[in-house]
Amino acid sequence: MTYGWTGPTRQSIINFVVYCDGKTVFLKSIEASAVIKDYRYIYKLLVEVIKEVGEKNVVQIVTDNGSNYKKAEQKIMEKYHIFWTPCAAHCIDRMLKDIGKTERVKNVVTEVRSVTNFLYNHGYVLSLMREKCGGDLVRPGLTRFATNYMALQSMLDKKVGLKQLFSSREWNDYRESKSAAGQKAEGLVGSPTFCQNCKTIVDILEPIVRVLRMVDGDKRPTMGSMYHAIELMKGAVQTTATRSLQGYHKIIDTRWKNMLLHPLHSAAYYLNPKYQYSEYLGTRADLIKNLQTVIQKLEPDANEQSTILSQIRAFRDAVGSFGIASAVAGRANTAPASSSGCERNWSTFNLIHSKRRNMLGHENLHNLVYVHYNTRLRLKHREIDNSREAYTDPLDLTDVFCTDGEEDPLYEWVKEIGEPVLDAPRGRPNALIME
Repeated sequence: MTYGWTGPTRQSIINFVVYCDGKTVFLKSIEASAVIKDYRYIYKLLVEVIKEVGEKNVVQIVTDNGSNYKKAEQKIMEKYHIFWTPCAAHCIDRMLKDIGKTERVKNVVTEVRSVTNFLYNHGYVLSLMREKCGGDLVRPGLTRFATNYMALQSMLDKKVGLKQLFSSREWNDYRESKSAAGQKAEGLVGSPTFCQNCKTIVDILEPIVRVLRMVDGDKRPTMGSMYHAIELMKGAVQTTATRSLQGYHKIIDTRWKNMLLHPLHSAAYYLNPKYQYSEYLGTRADLIKNLQTVIQKLEPDANEQSTILSQIRAFRDAVGSFGIASAVAGRANTAPASSSGCERNWSTFNLIHSKRRNMLGHENLHNLVYVHYNTRLRLKHREIDNSREAYTDPLDLTDVFCTDGEEDPLYEWVKEIGEPVLDAPRGRPNALIME
């Protein structure tokens, strides 16, 4: 898995992460500030990483959907028996982005933002809100499109407390209650239409966010469930949306078919016993065709292909070892067995390459991130191994990549004692130093 990061000094880093046997490991980073990151450069880097990891050990490469990555991956697939797929979380996030651009959603989010901005820009009102609502509101963000859903859901969850706030004596006596912004916020919170619009959008976005949680988490591999999850998501959106909102279903279908859908998804769905036997997939011609495409790509030997297809027929018909009592009993609880989505570690770079440490050269930056990120991943995987019910909300990454250094138990490994120590001259970045 590969993705890019740009630091506060505009230093450009390309990261490589390896997923194997249910575990994610940060492999290395490449300093790419002084090069043109076209498909030729990306292709060269990917070939080097494939050789480092071992061609026989690589089944799939996951990146974002940038044109340079797509063209490089096409060349990779021509050269090696390897598949490329775009990051599922990135693609589903784009579904949310497209829906967020529609007039109805944009208007509702703008109204919610006007309420939250008013509350958070006035300390007295903010204190009252926290008292009445029992906590904070989630504020819409500009870079994570799922926060639209989180903000609208939070507004609905706290609507009783907000109404109590705007009907309280403290509010009526407050000077800002007579201002235009205050009256607008009060009017929106008290409007049944506003609450109904929030609920309509939340009901439409909820199935999409559920799938995003699934693919962006790392509790278990998700490739074998992706196809089924998208079908359920489309069905839920179509059922929820009224006739005037059916365009959202088209947005989802377009992104799924043109950006994300891949033969690996169909093959993993077909080979997942949880769905194979409960949904009778054995005669689905489209799934079988994609499964054959995957087999031919990963195994070039015709005799081996024939053996694999013979075993798949036994799997489909539940004969031989696939039909014994223990295999039948385990079908319902079988977890998908494939690669998971790309998990980013941008916040780790932001924590280490801060304004005070902006003179770190790439070599020292790489070493610090390598230790910090892999240590945190190891702790997280150990926690999951100890409790299979453990679950981390991927929409809130603060417990994984904490950006507040004082709350991070690993911060002491990168915390400065005294004045910042600069790298040796050979390690200094070429980018301008941030003031």
